[in-house]
Amino acid sequence: MFKTVTPFTETGQRVASTAMGLLGVIYALKGNLLFETAMNSALYEHGYVEQVPGAPMCGCVESMPVVSRAECTELEVNQSIEVRYRREFKLFTAKVSIANIGYIPCSGETVNDFSSYFRSLYDAGKVTLAQEVQFNQHVVGADKCEEAIGDFLMTKGFISEYYQTKTYLQVTDVVMGPYLGARDIHLFTDGNPEAARWRQTPNGSVLSKNENLYVDLDLGGTYDISRIIVWHYYLDTRQYYSQTVEISLDGVAFKTLWETGIGQLGPVETAAGNNIQLYKPVKGRFIRHRCGHSTRNHGVHFIEIAFYA
Repeated sequence: MFKTVTPFTETGQRVASTAMGLLGVIYALKGNLLFETAMNSALYEHGYVEQVPGAPMCGCVESMPVVSRAECTELEVNQSIEVRYRREFKLFTAKVSIANIGYIPCSGETVNDFSSYFRSLYDAGKVTLAQEVQFNQHVVGADKCEEAIGDFLMTKGFISEYYQTKTYLQVTDVVMGPYLGARDIHLFTDGNPEAARWRQTPNGSVLSKNENLYVDLDLGGTYDISRIIVWHYYLDTRQYYSQTVEISLDGVAFKTLWETGIGQLGPVETAAGNNIQLYKPVKGRFIRHRCGHSTRNHGVHFIEIAFYA
């Protein structure tokens, strides 16, 4: 018996998990599950015939709007595999027989809950921490609506009451890696993400999109960090390559919290910054942020970074 998953939100929108490719050979049957959730369950049984305004009818998690909860359906398959060896031809042959295909609510700490199921994938090592961080930015949980609204308001230049009550962590020391310079390195952590200050904050350049420069930050103590927001130069909708945010307890062994992938582009830069929300707070004292050059030029521009407990 094998399982795969295609979840749909509480509004009837289908969502395809970024983890599906990691769930084994049954991935080949994802079309069956998509048809069941989209056509039979959503359209025929529930009457969902159009998309929610601003949301696609079908898409990957990172392309979907923010929701508090998403339901989740697994594909349950009873099948047998017969393998034979032809000695005269020195050849193996295999035959797969599918007896039955069924559809059941996803398993996890909470049944039929996409967030719970995705956490079980993370606990089993089938998705990375960076993927879980991205997932939690879209399926936020019943108690995170105010936080999600605050994130949206930040993209419009407003600071919500939620952020005014969060614990803002002060940085006690900033150390630039090789090939970076700054007129005042501490402007990188002074709470002012004004892009026009890029000459004063840490900046440098690299030639290849596979290269990056880094800044190390010390919080002066160990904290349970729940959110990190990073700003780069954003006045012309550029994107930056090869980004990572890493955390450490001792300043030596770092663990990746978020990454774009080497040679891969990060999100479009905005005045709201890159918001990295952690489902479970991660304990750490030292943060290392790496960033490559942008789609506009070879410059690397660290404007501001903020931490919340």
